[in-house]
Amino acid sequence: MLRPAGRILLTAHEGQGEVAVAEFLGEATPFVATLFELTELGDAVRAAGFDVVRAERRDPYPSEGQTVRLYVEGRRSGDVTRR
Repeated sequence: MLRPAGRILLTAHEGQGEVAVAEFLGEATPFVATLFELTELGDAVRAAGFDVVRAERRDPYPSEGQTVRLYVEGRRSGDVTRR
């Protein structure tokens, strides 16, 4: 449950499909990640009843895995106040 003017913040790696690895952060741990397109995240935010306030891409930093990062901020539809 969100208060009036509640926000949702999503982040994901850009791409299509899934990435699976047997080792993660130096440990033998199976890991599966789903990749998304920015439009997919924005559509999901709207489908959940939020307005998209911001949707951005960011290139990876040299120390990160080499995938583009996605960021989406949503606000509950109909809420006009901002805090």
